[in-house]
Amino acid sequence: MGTMNPNYTGTYNLNEDMRSRFEFVEVNYMGIEQERDLLTRQFPSKPNAQERQFIDHLLNLARETRSGQLEYGLSTRDLVQVVRNFVRTGNLDAALKLLEGKFEGENVKNFRTRIMSTFRINLDTVRLYG
Repeated sequence: MGTMNPNYTGTYNLNEDMRSRFEFVEVNYMGIEQERDLLTRQFPSKPNAQERQFIDHLLNLARETRSGQLEYGLSTRDLVQVVRNFVRTGNLDAALKLLEGKFEGENVKNFRTRIMSTFRINLDTVRLYG
């Protein structure tokens, strides 16, 4: 058995001889409402309006990255980790900064720009360590 996220870079298509030895099952991302419910449940109590907006922005961002515009599509696990980090620390900027490491090269710049415009934060001033 093997798995990989959709649109994952750094992998190669299997040749026909290898493909003929396996059964393939495609499992897509959760539906938007399922993901929203999962992210909502990461909060200790019902999210307030600002927290619900944060979730909506994250889901929109994930949808954009999953469309193939960037080299990496944010996974449900990535979104859960960001929300958990935000809930634990209360630091939205640092929680979002962690997502930056998912991208490389020019895609980092594009992703940073998207994060900063969506969430109205400046990632340049965010320090994760020390």
